[in-house]
Amino acid sequence: MLVKVSQSVTAFVLFSLFTEVILQAAQSAIPEPFKLELEWRDFVVFVSDKKNYVFVEPKSVKVNMKGSKWRGMDKERIFMEFVLTYLKIYATQEKDAANAYAEKVRQEIATVEGWDWVAITRKVGRGNADKFLKRAEFKKANR
Repeated sequence: MLVKVSQSVTAFVLFSLFTEVILQAAQSAIPEPFKLELEWRDFVVFVSDKKNYVFVEPKSVKVNMKGSKWRGMDKERIFMEFVLTYLKIYATQEKDAANAYAEKVRQEIATVEGWDWVAITRKVGRGNADKFLKRAEFKKANR
């Protein structure tokens, strides 16, 4: 039986497969007084990179996110919405339904209809606050 440690930080360890034997083996490798506790079981977890992960409770639509990759007003909709919705569908329905959703979004992006999935929008500061727009020679409209 191959068990992979998917993510490990000071707060928790994610295993790709879990049994009581694995918990006991992991606990025996940790010095006293530290103790492992089972917090999640049978969750769908997506670990994109270090300290960025999304987990969906089994048979639920509740999604929990950790890490800055999945949050923030400066992120594209594809990061903020698509990944989370895909994982919800995958966890609560089936793989084919999740892939159908992904294909629908891909087709939208391939046309003008779906550009809002990948567009980056940002608030523009007053005056010359935004150096990027100034370098691109954008000017504030007079109202």
